Amino acid sequence: MSQLVRAAAPMTEMTNQEVIDQWADAVDHIDDFGDEGDFARQHLLNPVIFALLGPVDGKRVLDAGCGQGYLSRLLAKQGAIVEPQLGPEWAQRGPEYERNVHVPNFIVVHASRE
Repeated sequence: MSQLVRAAAPMTEMTNQEVIDQWADAVDHIDDFGDEGDFARQHLLNPVIFALLGPVDGKRVLDAGCGQGYLSRLLAKQGAIVEPQLGPEWAQRGPEYERNVHVPNFIVVHASRE
C-alpha cells in the first residue's frame, strides 16, 4: 500500500531586518505568551535550564535576545538580578508589564535594532 507524500511548501528567505521587524510587531502579544512560557517551555525547556543553572539567587544574568522575557521573569522570581536585552519596541512595553506583575530584580538593557 503506497502513501501519498506531499512536499512541504518551500520556506521563503527573509533578511535579518525582516525578522527583526516582525519580532518588533509581536510586542502587542506580550500577554498571550504567559508568565512561564508556552507548554513546551514550561514542561521541557524550563526544567532543563534550571537544572543546569542550579541556584540563581543573587547571580547577575544577562538574558541576551530574551524575546518576550518570560525566562528573565522566572530567573528574577528565583532571586537572580536579571538584565534582559530587549529590542526598542519591547523595552517600551516590557518594564510596564513587569511593574504590573511585580517582578523584582528586573533591569532592562536597551538593545539597538542593528
